[in-house]
Amino acid sequence: MAALRLVAALALGPLLADTSGTGAAPFYTAESIANSAANVTALFAPNTFATIYGVDLANNTVAIGPDDVRGGILPTVLIGSGVRVLVNQISANLYYVSPTQVNFLIPTLLAPGPAVVQLTIDGRAGPPITIALEATAPSLFQTDSRTVLATHGNGSVATHDAPARRGEIITLWATGLGPTVPPAVSNQIPQAAAPLQRTPRPRRACVTPASRRDSPGCSRLISKSRTTRRPIPKSASRPAISRARQGDFCRYSESKPVRGGTRQVS
Repeated sequence: MAALRLVAALALGPLLADTSGTGAAPFYTAESIANSAANVTALFAPNTFATIYGVDLANNTVAIGPDDVRGGILPTVLIGSGVRVLVNQISANLYYVSPTQVNFLIPTLLAPGPAVVQLTIDGRAGPPITIALEATAPSLFQTDSRTVLATHGNGSVATHDAPARRGEIITLWATGLGPTVPPAVSNQIPQAAAPLQRTPRPRRACVTPASRRDSPGCSRLISKSRTTRRPIPKSASRPAISRARQGDFCRYSESKPVRGGTRQVS
């Protein structure tokens, strides 16, 4: 339940709404739908917290509570609110509703592409608004415009008075990080963290190195050859290093002085 309260606090964001509704149809625009963590009108993806700002979005102010969660299932309507948010006609999980702000979770069942968001309250519907869903929309929750939210191992928030220490393991809170393995179950509170998956590092273009170390992202192709070149002056203190591109590999050549000439090893 402590974890539920923390997730709810993250989803609530700044509670700036008033508590009076007029009974009119909800009103909002494409510019008033935002990523809840970054608070920008973009960065939408499945399983991402989002916020609708507007007027007449609810008749009262309600935040998610223990009675709203039953059997580990998250609510699509908060008790006493009558508010529902549909994304491509799928009911989204709600965390906070008020006359001027509604926070919801974009359903995990959706795929990247255009999606239509519409809010309804007691049969009154707001305008359908199309947003663009990406595969991922990574955003860190913040305590202010310059500080990301971090918690210590005991769950307390890292602050200027209780900062994170060198070597300490802390937790950062984010949304929009993309699909998990196994996939998240729609409307269900996760029972455990998804295991980390090793992602192969993509090959990158080779860059001439400043030393004999391999350039990051490249593999060493080792071969040996001998050739005769003009002698290297004894005053030469460092070997000359050159690099040749061969397919997706990097090959480095080093010339070393030998009796009567040079030996090249690549």
